[in-house]
Amino acid sequence: MADTDTKGIGAALTKKVGPLPLWVWLAGGAAIWWYYEKQQSSSSAASTGASATAGTTLVTDPAGNTCTAVDPVTGYCPGTPQDTAALAALQGAQVSTSDTGSTTTTGATDTSGANSSGAPTGGPSPTPAAVPAPSVTTSPTAPAASGTTAANASWSYPAPSGLQAYDVASNGYRLSWNAVKGPSGQMPSGYTVATYNASGSEVDSFSTQAGNTNTAEYGKGGSGLPKGTYHSNVWANGGPKAPNHATVTVTLKG
Repeated sequence: MADTDTKGIGAALTKKVGPLPLWVWLAGGAAIWWYYEKQQSSSSAASTGASATAGTTLVTDPAGNTCTAVDPVTGYCPGTPQDTAALAALQGAQVSTSDTGSTTTTGATDTSGANSSGAPTGGPSPTPAAVPAPSVTTSPTAPAASGTTAANASWSYPAPSGLQAYDVASNGYRLSWNAVKGPSGQMPSGYTVATYNASGSEVDSFSTQAGNTNTAEYGKGGSGLPKGTYHSNVWANGGPKAPNHATVTVTLKG
């Protein structure tokens, strides 16, 4: 009986359906099903791989450095040699972003009694740490603002509020503050930034352009500051009387 069934199945498989035997059609159908299943598995694996590799988007700066976001001031990845060189070149040039907020410091507060009478002559965007309110003292006499008369020659620009240090690196940092005005809306010709080390010796001094309230401090010529504690004084240029300045203290850990 079993032999008869086997012969019957064999006869059915060899029976032609159209131009080909039935077994050829069955084999072709099985091959097509296998190919379809393999394609589905490959597509699923590719989709899973793409999902697994999706993550933080990286950008490449003009020098080929990669990072999550370039420095908006220089256009290079933060901390790279190109970023540091660009910041040095931008000293004294206007930077687009100004920031408001409380005065900030990083590290220990300078207790050396450093000189606060820096000479006029100024520096960069935001992630500050809280510090005490800026100290206000009288800075050296500044040239009188245009339009000053004997009737209003007794005023001086106030100390800039919101002075803060941020983006502190091993060789420098950035500063921002709020713009100031005279009693009748007079605008300063720029701002002076003077920086001193822990012993009170001046290590850098420069002036920003009019309207610029954001700058970088990386030492003279942008050559970088050694590790240690520094304080930077900032005051407005102009007015008939010497202006007041604000101070922020920063520690570079190298």
